Amino acid sequence: NILINYVSIMVVGFSSWIYAPYLLTLPMELPGMNPNRLAIAWALIISMEIGGLSISPVVVGAMADQFGTFIPGFLLFNVGAWLLVIPGLLFKEPSHQNT
Repeated sequence: NILINYVSIMVVGFSSWIYAPYLLTLPMELPGMNPNRLAIAWALIISMEIGGLSISPVVVGAMADQFGTFIPGFLLFNVGAWLLVIPGLLFKEPSHQNT
């Protein structure tokens, strides 16, 4: 169904970037952060994100060739993504003390 395909593509595109503003805001709140360190943190976050988005289709495709189904590749990245939720939930908000 073409409608389901388009909706799926939109959901994947939306969910691939919806967390970016929150993720890029976190380094700004860390103690001792200055503009130079912030630029490096942002560059690292975005580079890792694009690297992951670039390599995941290749890995899923290779695993599909190996196992004959896409399920193991999808499970690998699905579990990996959900494992990233754990540190996000455990991350404590920095204290904002005026000194």
